[in-house]
Amino acid sequence: MGDNKYCPLCGEKKRCGQHHVYAIELKPEVLKNKKFRELAGVEEGFEGRCFYVGQTKHQVACRFKQHKAKRRPPRTGFNCYCKNGTKELEKFCAFNRGNRFVKNFAFPMGLRADLFRHKNPIPGGEDAAKREEEKLALELRAKGFAVHFH
Repeated sequence: MGDNKYCPLCGEKKRCGQHHVYAIELKPEVLKNKKFRELAGVEEGFEGRCFYVGQTKHQVACRFKQHKAKRRPPRTGFNCYCKNGTKELEKFCAFNRGNRFVKNFAFPMGLRADLFRHKNPIPGGEDAAKREEEKLALELRAKGFAVHFH
């Protein structure tokens, strides 16, 4: 394993085997969407920055690619390198679909490592990662950002 920009234990192409949290910055246009505003805890007219916060067992960069991948044929999945360091087509399922706000509104380089890298990896499995996801989202909301998380 080695040092990558989203987790100090993940390698360049292979994950560390633990869960991670991440934050993706979204374009301001997402605020036109009433459902996003409701989920992000902001009112119409909000003009601040917007984020999506999530957690994953994949490398953070791999999860970002999942969010952005096309879900209709001929692509029925996404290329994942992080399990064993080699390319595998992983089929979409209920657990790895991308978030529609990320797919449609994320900046191309929207991952904001400065907001989450220090938290990764998350020991304790999926439940601990979900708690850390909520904690990060609420920390960002407390700073005045619009944040959607699960």
